[in-house]
Amino acid sequence: MAFRKTGPYIPSAFRNILTDWYTRNARSLPWVGEKDPYKIWLSEILLQQTRVEQGLPYYLRFIEQYPDVQVLAAAPDGEVMKLWEGLGYYNRARNMLAAARIVANDRDGVFPDTLEGLLALPGIGPYTGRAIAAFAYGIPVAVNDGNVMRVLARMAGYHEAVDQPEGKAQIQAWADQLVAGADPALFNQAMMDFGSQVCKPAAPLCSDCPASDICRAYQEQEVSLLPVKSKRIAKKERIMQFLVLQTPDAVLIRHRAEKDIWQNLHDFPAVEPIKPLSWRQLRSRLPQELTVLSGQSPSFTSSMYTQQLTHRTIQGQFLVFDLEDISDICPPDCQWVPKAELSKFAYPVMIKKFLLEFSYF
Repeated sequence: MAFRKTGPYIPSAFRNILTDWYTRNARSLPWVGEKDPYKIWLSEILLQQTRVEQGLPYYLRFIEQYPDVQVLAAAPDGEVMKLWEGLGYYNRARNMLAAARIVANDRDGVFPDTLEGLLALPGIGPYTGRAIAAFAYGIPVAVNDGNVMRVLARMAGYHEAVDQPEGKAQIQAWADQLVAGADPALFNQAMMDFGSQVCKPAAPLCSDCPASDICRAYQEQEVSLLPVKSKRIAKKERIMQFLVLQTPDAVLIRHRAEKDIWQNLHDFPAVEPIKPLSWRQLRSRLPQELTVLSGQSPSFTSSMYTQQLTHRTIQGQFLVFDLEDISDICPPDCQWVPKAELSKFAYPVMIKKFLLEFSYF
């Protein structure tokens, strides 16, 4: 197809091509076609920044343990964090609990049925609010995630940065135009699935794409150039050298109560130098409550572990100390836990990996 030399636009035929493709290729997932706002909300929260394959077992476990919002709202924080363990982005779990308690306690278990009401709940931003509004209530609003941005930027031949306000607004406007007159739930699910299965970030299936004839990026050989994104934020590195204090029967763990990464999870007392230090160098940096270690040496020092967070890289190392007398050792926010009970607590991925590799549980 030869395109006229105009600005970017979405061909009107795309909506029907998309929905026809979806009716033939819809995935069977437990939340697809669901109308219960609680289950839709839960699936959207669990799948934020998470692949479907990773999030699916969590969704099934959460629905089994917390079948409605009242049951979730009544659950202890630690229990929910433990079930969430491994998904990362733990602020999502904290917001999820806060929202559940508002709905259960202030709204008699009924979710808001307007976009404005949904957006007022903790942890619900424009994408999640629009998804719940469309899937649960049939409100004609379009979601706008990475899949949608990619599909529409390529379809329109759009060369502005889609992660900047002007670009986001343009993509949203096109998506809203397309959803008007369509089944909101079907259209939005089709857009997300099409982006994840056909119009993929790398190696898109252009030769199998039913919209390739009207895709401006494909016709003008610009698929690999779109969507345009602004310069990414450089990831910062954070070094943590953990002090694993243990007796034959117990281990000292720390509850991360402060507002920081891994809030409300558990790890070990740690020193955070600018670069990894030897034990001889670390001795002078021990917190006052652990200066008793200065006359000892670790029985084991691990290699470096790495965990990638959104805007930082965590480098962690574990120094293990075998102790006999622990009567004077219990820093703030720490507790001695019998080794047989360590698995009851929630840990960041890096800490759990260490505990599993060295058979603590």
